[in-house]
Amino acid sequence: MASPQPAFEPRPIGQYLPCSANEIELALAVQADERSVGNAFNIGEILIAREVITSEVMRAALVKQRIDRLYRSSLLANLSEPQLAFIAGLAEEICLSTGETLFTQGRSGDSIYVVTSGRILLSRQELSHGDRPIAVALPGDVLGEANFFNKRERSCTAWAIEPAMLLKIRFELLSSSSGLSRNLPGPAPERGFGPSQPPPGVDVNDWITIITNRIARRVCRAMQAENAFLYMRDPHTGVFSACVMGHDGYRVFTERSGAGVIGEAAANGELINLGDAYFDPRFSAEIDVWTGQWTRTVMTGPMRNANDRIVGVLQVINKTNGLFDQEDETVFRAVAHQFASTIERCGSALVPKN
Repeated sequence: MASPQPAFEPRPIGQYLPCSANEIELALAVQADERSVGNAFNIGEILIAREVITSEVMRAALVKQRIDRLYRSSLLANLSEPQLAFIAGLAEEICLSTGETLFTQGRSGDSIYVVTSGRILLSRQELSHGDRPIAVALPGDVLGEANFFNKRERSCTAWAIEPAMLLKIRFELLSSSSGLSRNLPGPAPERGFGPSQPPPGVDVNDWITIITNRIARRVCRAMQAENAFLYMRDPHTGVFSACVMGHDGYRVFTERSGAGVIGEAAANGELINLGDAYFDPRFSAEIDVWTGQWTRTVMTGPMRNANDRIVGVLQVINKTNGLFDQEDETVFRAVAHQFASTIERCGSALVPKN
């Protein structure tokens, strides 16, 4: 799975149309009224019916929106605008309902998919773990690229956590043009999260803060939460450390295995789900004091490498709506697995220095 360029958020079609905000709001109100009586109309259809725009203007806006979404994927970002327009014109838009499968592990595929809205869970059937969540795809991500480049069967199963929309691009479309294939960078599951060592002259803690904050922002989007922290295990001391940003820069927080929420998750290797953090004696308000946040709900658990060794602990703070539930636990395991390889790849260089 190719990761998107940082902080991609899909833009609604209204932002590509030459309409006023008032006209868009009126169309949204009409759409809501129609849905209340069982009718489904998209915004474009309503604006055309109201003679605010023409069908030609709508088609042009859709192409621009597709080009933007394709460009935001790092797999396709090197393509020229005419090449992106070519793909956008032939890509197929598909919708998935909650729980609907996109593709299945072990089967051959004929397309890659660019996620444009919603979240897609990837899981892999393993002899030692059964059906294991391994990653979460978000808007801007590309699915199926390894299948295209390596001509292998699908290595995992993908299904929608919530209603999702994707652009389907057939392999034959990418293969038919040498200009397209030459500009594709090849599969890279962790593209976009930085090098495995700090660049020359860059402070180690500054570099760690940049990398972990990028991952934390993505984890928050996947978990629909306010904040997230990554605690790295020092392979020499076994201490878990995290660089946390506050009002006055960053500060390194440490926990030992067995101590507090972080240490207990590391020692037991299990998820800890707190519905009200301040009523749990294992919780420390030290980070809250430093950052000014108010922690309410917390999910904490281990990050394991391919050999099942714990290389870090992930902590996710404050679900945006309600309590963390069983579905959130599945998503948590997926993102913890997804970025454990980043932590391991960077090795001891990613351990903050006090």
